[in-house]
Amino acid sequence: MIRRANPARSCAVDGTLKAHLRRIGARSFTSLFGALSEICDLYTPDECWNYFREAGYAST
Repeated sequence: MIRRANPARSCAVDGTLKAHLRRIGARSFTSLFGALSEICDLYTPDECWNYFREAGYAST
């Protein structure tokens, strides 16, 4: 069974990611890659797991 992502949770995470990328102003591949590595520090492993599970990418 494919589960749909929780729209409220997805929007909250997506909003945080977009805001962080805008704040950094990454315009090249190297700066974008650095920004994404910083974003990894914003979330706990449990938050990441919950996001992927709710998006249907992890089996439960």
